[in-house]
Amino acid sequence: MQCSAKQTQKEIINIREDIEWNKQHEHIAKIERMLPKATEENKNVLLRLQTEMLKTYNIAKRLEPTTASAERTIECDGRKVPYFDYHKDKLIGDISFIRDKIESSLEAIRERAKTAEPQSGFVARRESIMRQEQPKQDAPKIDTAYAEEMARKLSALRSEFVKAMVQSAERTSYQPNPIYERQANEIESISKTISEQSRTIKSLQEERDKLGIFKGREKKELQNKIDNFERLRRSNLDKLGALGVSEPSKADEAVKEKRSVAAQEQNRAKAAMQNRGAKERAEEVKAAFLEAAKQIPADQRQEILDRMGQQKEIPTMGRLQYYQAEAEARRQLDTALKQEAQTRERNRTHDRDRGI
Repeated sequence: MQCSAKQTQKEIINIREDIEWNKQHEHIAKIERMLPKATEENKNVLLRLQTEMLKTYNIAKRLEPTTASAERTIECDGRKVPYFDYHKDKLIGDISFIRDKIESSLEAIRERAKTAEPQSGFVARRESIMRQEQPKQDAPKIDTAYAEEMARKLSALRSEFVKAMVQSAERTSYQPNPIYERQANEIESISKTISEQSRTIKSLQEERDKLGIFKGREKKELQNKIDNFERLRRSNLDKLGALGVSEPSKADEAVKEKRSVAAQEQNRAKAAMQNRGAKERAEEVKAAFLEAAKQIPADQRQEILDRMGQQKEIPTMGRLQYYQAEAEARRQLDTALKQEAQTRERNRTHDRDRGI
């Protein structure tokens, strides 16, 4: 019985360690769920989370295995890996992902603040003078049908690029926490064992009570069996309590809850896997977007860009994420068109120099 008690104590220690790791993983997951709301230009919340994540990261880096965890392994991707290393690496990886997301959101807020700043009087006057000094040119003849068609096409490509940019910043890998499924199985198994032990105890008690007054030795043997089963049952009740289940009648509910969280973990891993190649897809969409823009005749360009400005869609993702991707799309478009215009001007100059 002493050996059984030690084994029970060891199992309870392992269960408590699982729960402590779960608390840390769940805290990080909670912060990750907060990010879409926190990034709606709430700089103070983001700065607070940034500080918290830095502290949490430094604490996680200093974690060392306990005596119990040093002997444990965990199954990951079909192979057994050291228990402590798995949880520490997962914790640090998840924290690092959140820190990158926070920094990206803060950078977007800083960029938005810059673009919202009014131009100084000197800059505004200088641009006004430059516009006045530009030679007068006849207004280009606009092909309305062409402009409308190209505006729609470019708007659709821009929208694809923006969505691809947002998607490329999301996870491409995620290690699901296997503890939830294991705990569900443990609760289910322990609960079943307790039920069987309870039935056995009741059966032995009934058998004992049927014995006559002169069956003292037989009664004692049955009582010893009952006591042994009672000790085993109490041991299993202790393990069930360590798993957060106060009584066997609540086991089914706990199993359902654990399996629900385990399914969520698997869904996150599946979504991350499906997002692999997102950066490459964003580059492909960007190339198609910029190539289409470069094909627009110079005299039709401003009209088409103006029409594109009227076709902005309502963002389906977080507003700050959408703004950040929109700003990147504008930068890419401006850069591409500027380079294309400079190339065209160099070619014209070269032709003039050759007398063509």
